[in-house]
Amino acid sequence: TTLDTGNAAAGVLNVGAVTSGTNALTLDSGSTAGATIGLTSFADATGGLTIRDAGGLVTVSGAVGDGASGDVTITNSQAGVTFSSTVDAGTLLITDTTGTVTVQGDLTAATLTTADQDYNVQFDEDATVTADASFLNTGTVTLGSANDDVLLFGGGINTTGAGSNPSGTTLAGILRTSADQVDLGAVTLGANSVIDTTNNSGSASGAAINLVSVDADDASGQDRTLTLNSGTGGAIGVSGAIGSTEALAGLDITNSNGATFTGAVTVSDGSGVLDISDTENSQDVTFSGDVTAVTLTTTANTYDVIFQEDVAVTNDVTFAAIRNLDIGGATDDIATFTGGLDTATNVTGTVTIAGTINTTNTQMDLGAVTLAAATTLDTGNAAAGVLNVGAVTSGTNAL
Repeated sequence: TTLDTGNAAAGVLNVGAVTSGTNALTLDSGSTAGATIGLTSFADATGGLTIRDAGGLVTVSGAVGDGASGDVTITNSQAGVTFSSTVDAGTLLITDTTGTVTVQGDLTAATLTTADQDYNVQFDEDATVTADASFLNTGTVTLGSANDDVLLFGGGINTTGAGSNPSGTTLAGILRTSADQVDLGAVTLGANSVIDTTNNSGSASGAAINLVSVDADDASGQDRTLTLNSGTGGAIGVSGAIGSTEALAGLDITNSNGATFTGAVTVSDGSGVLDISDTENSQDVTFSGDVTAVTLTTTANTYDVIFQEDVAVTNDVTFAAIRNLDIGGATDDIATFTGGLDTATNVTGTVTIAGTINTTNTQMDLGAVTLAAATTLDTGNAAAGVLNVGAVTSGTNAL
């Protein structure tokens, strides 16, 4: 059945609850502004629901596909489409619209297909998409609205790296895949969030997590944290900065097969905890840009931690029984551990240092070290500024 009200502002289309009997339904109110569409519900979506055109906002107030799923197609709308309840679809196809396609209830779809058009896609609650989801729309993408929302993309997800990509991605909740790769462009955190390619440990090997950058939406009012888990087989890569516009309140690496943060990492809002919970044995967690944190914590696992540029940590840092540790990569690098520094008690491998390492009138215990460049160790000017250094392998570098 096709319901078509022509092409005028007066052509408003309102439909109550539809009993489809597995038949298809197409809705069209034309493209003239003001010609809205309202649909109460479409329980049996077996035959498919198509929103062909609408001059105003399309509102579907009840469930779609809760009796039986089917394809949901949005060909065009001049003011967006809002599904106020759940959507259960075979394929959710969004060809074009002006504004935002919003699913305010839970979404379940075998396939999600978008197009190279300037519209936004917003999922406010849980979402489950079976196939790989490549967002091609050039507006924004919003994944979740609260930290308890779970969005599972069973085949992986990308908002970057395609021929067209969203202008930004807001994440507010738990983004999971089942050992499938995650590629996200510039990410803004709208709540404490998790990116987990192990599907909550259901696929322990995980997969790669690649991010362009990460910022908090309003860290001054709402401290935002991000947890990354790429499992035993996936690497984490962040090509840009974390917290450059709005600092994070926490960054946790739950597990990875190596992690590289190319840009600056700023975790200085609120409690400001940078936590390296785990990474696979003998793999590196590398910070290629400057690092700023209130607290830095590690765990007794034999991964390597490498700081190649400046470091600033407020609280006392005692490195756990990790393997190798590098602080600084050149003579101009400055690492300040305001509350003190201890690499001697637990670190099991080689500690390599370069540049200037400071504490602020607090103790520094380094144990045996290898100099990668000329190095200065400075604990300030107080009785508490005790400096203990073990055997030094200088390689002709000054200390």
